[in-house]
Amino acid sequence: MDPAQKEIAKKALKALNSRTELVARHLEPLLSHSMSEVYTKLPVNERAQFQVLISYAINSLFYTYLRTQGHNPQEHQVMKEIVRIENLLETKIGIH
Repeated sequence: MDPAQKEIAKKALKALNSRTELVARHLEPLLSHSMSEVYTKLPVNERAQFQVLISYAINSLFYTYLRTQGHNPQEHQVMKEIVRIENLLETKIGIH
């Protein structure tokens, strides 16, 4: 790897680390309590949103995992599920 590529990799890693820390800060209030404790405090409509968003997050993580393992997630069943959930988010929940 030449010096320019190393510098690009360092910057990318620093940006990734920064974004990961930001996500962790945003998730901290949710993760500081048990899932059932958080879930039971939500109104019914927010429980439904929560379930859909958790499903989207899990499928997105699996999509990313497939890519890191050298597989094409576009050809995997997970892509159909992600599209299904995205449609649900847009039509039923109003998240774009």
